[in-house]
Amino acid sequence: MEALGRGVLCMLIVVATRTVDTEAMYTTGSVSIIDGHAVLKRDRLDKSSTAYGTYNDTMYTTGWGVFNVKAGYSKSDMKDTDVMYAAGYLEGALTAERIYQHYVNIHSLFLGKGKEDLERKVRIFFNKQEDWVRQQISDNLSSEYWKAVSVIIAQLDGLVDGYTAYPYENKTLDRFAFQLLNGVGDMIDLRDALSPSTRPDWTKMSPSHFQMYFANHGHCSALFKVLGAYENIFMAHSSWFDYSSTIRIYKHYNFNLKSISVASKQMSFSSYPGFLESLDDYYLLGNGLVMIQTSINVYNDTLYDFVKPQSLLAWIRVRVANMMANNGKEWASMLSQYNS
Repeated sequence: MEALGRGVLCMLIVVATRTVDTEAMYTTGSVSIIDGHAVLKRDRLDKSSTAYGTYNDTMYTTGWGVFNVKAGYSKSDMKDTDVMYAAGYLEGALTAERIYQHYVNIHSLFLGKGKEDLERKVRIFFNKQEDWVRQQISDNLSSEYWKAVSVIIAQLDGLVDGYTAYPYENKTLDRFAFQLLNGVGDMIDLRDALSPSTRPDWTKMSPSHFQMYFANHGHCSALFKVLGAYENIFMAHSSWFDYSSTIRIYKHYNFNLKSISVASKQMSFSSYPGFLESLDDYYLLGNGLVMIQTSINVYNDTLYDFVKPQSLLAWIRVRVANMMANNGKEWASMLSQYNS
């Protein structure tokens, strides 16, 4: 089976019938940037390298893989973009099998049979959007905000190149595959923005039809509980996503960046293969902040007419806010910038 199935039942069948070699699931690696090129050493945790980490693929035993990466802590003087590129490269190489499987599922979910015209439009949108982002980075070299965007794009570049250099069973993925994976959160709205005929007509919905639509298109629930004497706070999250997206990886990022005023070097979050963000979203940040997301539907369809590629995708804005914000107010301000 190239990609995991669409239902929980299929997942249970796989767990029940597959013999798991626990030793084979645990992989380590180190990436060094040498003369502008990434060099991967498998099965080595070289702390003098640009980035090093582990991937424990326990999908068939716990339902989750766990990826850890630490970058920018070597004694050598590395550019922040190289640090993040190396981190992305390591993730792309170590999680290649799951990246390919997850892409097959995500592509089928959003751009499956009969949606060729939508895929053409999405490809054009993502390419224009990325061109705009790279131009903004080039035009705003002194901006702290765009420096943060630049290192995130460098991590994405590394992710693509890491997979390309070490693909799963020689199965190639183009850059669009990684644009789509990381842009899944935006895809939920891009479908209606790029194909107006797919937008729901609220005026023709009966109350029961509306309730069914809302139930089928809602995403995520969050729970916060503050104890009576305010001595502690608990939080939980449910992601409400498609069963085909049950290939999960919990990730721990630890990046030591030197050219940017970083509020949080560490970030732990629930995620998926090939994603550089959570999407759920569920983040524990190194500076003590917790970020949890719930989604809302768009009931004013004219808002879709304002969606344009000259903007930052949601996943990039979340990563920038997570990296730079010292409190909730700063986080919200950073998230709002350059949205479409």
